[in-house]
Amino acid sequence: METPRTMSLTEWIAHQHSFFVHIPAAMAVFLPLPLLAAQRMGRGIRPWWLMCRYLSVMGFLGLVLTMISGYASVPNLSLLKSLVSVAGNPTSTVSVVYHQFFSTLSLILGVLTLLSMFRKRKDHQSLGLLALVFGLLWCAAILCSHHYGTLITGTVPEPPKKVATAPLPPMAAIPVTRKVDPEGDYLLKILDYQSLSPIHSEPVRSKAHGDRWIRVWVSPEALESYRAGTAMPNGALAVMSTVEDRWGRPSTQAGPIYAIEVRQGAPALSLYWGKVPEAQRANFGGSERIFWKDSAPQLQDCLSCHAQGLAPMAGRSRWGVPRSNPGSVASR
Repeated sequence: METPRTMSLTEWIAHQHSFFVHIPAAMAVFLPLPLLAAQRMGRGIRPWWLMCRYLSVMGFLGLVLTMISGYASVPNLSLLKSLVSVAGNPTSTVSVVYHQFFSTLSLILGVLTLLSMFRKRKDHQSLGLLALVFGLLWCAAILCSHHYGTLITGTVPEPPKKVATAPLPPMAAIPVTRKVDPEGDYLLKILDYQSLSPIHSEPVRSKAHGDRWIRVWVSPEALESYRAGTAMPNGALAVMSTVEDRWGRPSTQAGPIYAIEVRQGAPALSLYWGKVPEAQRANFGGSERIFWKDSAPQLQDCLSCHAQGLAPMAGRSRWGVPRSNPGSVASR
């Protein structure tokens, strides 16, 4: 396994060239407007001086860093070798010459611009025509250097020509088989209980189901038999959704979901609870999620009431949500 090579300081500076170049370029874009504004004479002109001087100093420092990183990037990026490889393209050679020329010219003009800007001036005097001329020429030289630099980095060799190949024969269609998951399909059918017909228009409290608030949903073929209290037909499904009780009213905490499905004339019970509250997990063997069905031993007690499928009519819950008395509230 090869040991990764440590990058030298020169290589690090060379890799920062694409970052440093944005500093003088940004200065060249923003400096002309303050330069023009600083040509006015009178009170309040000094803040424009300061803006021009600040932009010029930051742009000159960025220009120096850009030129240092640019010269350091020549051996690291093998720029001369790449020029030889694209010697057939005259645009690449001209771009390198112009890029070096305008970079050197911008350094000279930057020195002249700073000298003209930092001349001694009175507070009411303008920055001076000399600073304006040198500053605008400096900005133009930087933008020209930046333009030809982008042409150099944009020079890439031509892509290799594609070789015509014979088309591959079509692959035989592979049949996609779906893995049957009876447990997952049955659970999805239970969780989709809202597609069934609701028996209760609002929750009712059930002592037999942990003192929770319940609503019963049945499939269409079981609607009449459920209301009549008779046995449900084969294939019928009844689901009971529950919520926990909170001070005698339904809370927002979901409780377990109970289901009865008639299979071959016999009821099949199931209980699903996606997230058991921590306070009640001790009653369910410490499980955070439970899914009991069919012949699970935990459902044996439920068969005492649901041996024939539906619970007897006399054992059904009818205690609805208590209504508050508006008169009693108003009298308080």
